[in-house]
Amino acid sequence: MKERSPRDYKELLRAGTWFGKLSDDFQTALLDAALLKRYPVGTTVMTRGEPRRGLFGVIDGSIRISSTNEDGEESILVFAEPPTWFGEISIFDEGPMTHDAIADHESVVVHLTPTKLDALLAGHPERWRDMGRLMAMKVRLLFAVMEELQRLPASALLAQRLVHMADGYGGWDDRTARVLAVNQEHLATLCALSRQTVNQVLNRLEELKLLRRAYAGIEILDLQRLRQVAGRLLAR
Repeated sequence: MKERSPRDYKELLRAGTWFGKLSDDFQTALLDAALLKRYPVGTTVMTRGEPRRGLFGVIDGSIRISSTNEDGEESILVFAEPPTWFGEISIFDEGPMTHDAIADHESVVVHLTPTKLDALLAGHPERWRDMGRLMAMKVRLLFAVMEELQRLPASALLAQRLVHMADGYGGWDDRTARVLAVNQEHLATLCALSRQTVNQVLNRLEELKLLRRAYAGIEILDLQRLRQVAGRLLAR
């Protein structure tokens, strides 16, 4: 059987807001220059502080983007699931990687090395604009999350974060996730809440039949109602 190549995942990646809006020739060029890499559960994709690694696109599994302080405490920023891209910051400033990326589940990514990516962008200013759009999407998300952390009560914060995750953090077109591959401990870290508080809020959302805790994570039973509940909580 022929081994699969990055180009085989073109349609999957087109479901993403960013990649789907690129010109067809740039989409093809990116995939033809990419490597296909597999990461078992718990393995490191990139490490904070290491030299720039290029651009990554998730095509299977889930990558946990986080940072760890001197005391070993982890702060989770986001779970990158297909068809999310990450690593774009160092493309612009050529600085070190800003966060750790760890395979939370067995994962597959397409990877463009800095050398390959630099060659694709050289002499194509319109492609730099495309890369800038990817960065702008992340900045918008960052500002929204910062605002939520500062002003929302626990119930609203958790409900809104679940909505973000189901929507692929705004990075998906015309699709949502029914099962969120996140455990309660990681959800508490992601929302900067205690596990007890997260458990209480999840219990209430389960009573409302909006979600169900499953072995694989959290199953969203009614995303539209969850959006409405999060909206009402936000308005309080």
